[in-house]
Amino acid sequence: MIRSLGEGDREVALRFLDRDHECNLIMIYDLDHFGLENRGHPFQGDYYGSFGPEGLNGVAVLFNFGSLFIYAPDAEAAPRLVEHMASLERKPSYVIGRAEWAGPVIDRLEEQGLHPTGAEDQDYLVLTRGSFRPRSGHETRFAEPSDLERLIELNRAFQIEYFGGLTDAEEELGRMAEVRMERAGIAVAVADGEIVSKAESMVRTERAALIGGVYTVPAYRGRGLSAACMSRLCGEILGSIGKACLNVSTRNTPARRVYRGLGFERSCDYRMAHYA
Repeated sequence: MIRSLGEGDREVALRFLDRDHECNLIMIYDLDHFGLENRGHPFQGDYYGSFGPEGLNGVAVLFNFGSLFIYAPDAEAAPRLVEHMASLERKPSYVIGRAEWAGPVIDRLEEQGLHPTGAEDQDYLVLTRGSFRPRSGHETRFAEPSDLERLIELNRAFQIEYFGGLTDAEEELGRMAEVRMERAGIAVAVADGEIVSKAESMVRTERAALIGGVYTVPAYRGRGLSAACMSRLCGEILGSIGKACLNVSTRNTPARRVYRGLGFERSCDYRMAHYA
């Protein structure tokens, strides 16, 4: 059985997602902060649960932001939950997650005529205190409130370069940089009087943080600025919680080199697709 989840399912859903805490950071964070009731915030959405004889065996969400996430470790439940999410009248802007579940959703949507404007295989990487190898050589700092407009500019540039466009929801993500700054969540490097590189802690739980929005202005690439920002950010994360996580395209050789150099290790295969 698949049904919509409500506030009464919150604790059960959180316990279930906690089985694979690092890979479910987005859903865990949003359930903790926004709950299961969809009140229209970009980072709320419609949650669905798959239930079997032993209880909850799969969770998926289509956020108002447009992203679709799915966690379906039960082999029998996974196809049903995939089909349900692909059959929703509202279609996603992004599908992202472990390849074994996100991949079938992407394939099913394509069979329905929804073709991605971009898709890629990714690795999901995890960094622990024991594997962390800090990097130095460039001066970095944590972003301050006076940096907000520049950070929004860089977020726009990142979205346009990576996805080919910008949506209102992505604008909201950029504005939320102010919230991330409050927890030393954005590391930056400055050159020629302005911020030219950044790395952000997008969500953070008591056990792990998800890094994203890693971006360096094209003219300043190849100088080690991204590695320096990542090292500063990861040092702060690992000083307070256990793990730092991120997903990266298998084709993005420069980024993969940076992350592996810092000590990130592959956790699982990921798939991502985005739609016009």
